[in-house]
Amino acid sequence: MRTFKTINQIQLVTGKLVCTLKSGKGKQVVHQRQGSLDSACSAYSLSMALIIIGIIDAQDIIDNNLRKNTREGKFIRDLVENNGWYNEGRTFSNVKEQTDSYLGKIVQTTIFKEKDGDIMNFIKDQIENDLPVLLDIQYDGNGHAIVVVGLLYDKNEKLEALLCLDPGFDTPIISAWNCMIKIKKSGSRDYPHHWYSINGKSQPNVYLHEALAIEKK
Repeated sequence: MRTFKTINQIQLVTGKLVCTLKSGKGKQVVHQRQGSLDSACSAYSLSMALIIIGIIDAQDIIDNNLRKNTREGKFIRDLVENNGWYNEGRTFSNVKEQTDSYLGKIVQTTIFKEKDGDIMNFIKDQIENDLPVLLDIQYDGNGHAIVVVGLLYDKNEKLEALLCLDPGFDTPIISAWNCMIKIKKSGSRDYPHHWYSINGKSQPNVYLHEALAIEKK
């Protein structure tokens, strides 16, 4: 029997994927939808991860009205610079540096690169400990950032897919994820994993380049 596990901070309630507000009182929508013309997938994915672990609220980013002398206020001001427009995208090193600079006293970030070893086990360990993971997937000379929030196991309890929130896809309404990375399904050595949205839209085959774990200290 196939089984899945999602991090315990998120839940689907009447068609809305929500998590708890940073105050601990009330719920907020988790998924943040990327604009069709910008290259800010890493900024949107970072925002979702920080919302999930209770560092910032979605409304903080939308309103951008936190006190500018607080670490969270400075971080959000930097995050939404140029209205979130990142014409050339951002690397995970950029994301880690930005996060550590402003939020290093309250969060811990760890980058794991594909060349460092078994990136799948790194991701699995984070999810099993209920921590969201930013994931950089590469395809045909391009890159994209998503957030891993769950794992799918096959009937033999072998990891079959990563369950993710993709800022480029529609907000999920029937599950806690809106895309999957099926593990080693393409047969390609360079791009061994299959990426697709929950609506069945075909996506390129990918490889997992980097993962960025973020947790509250």
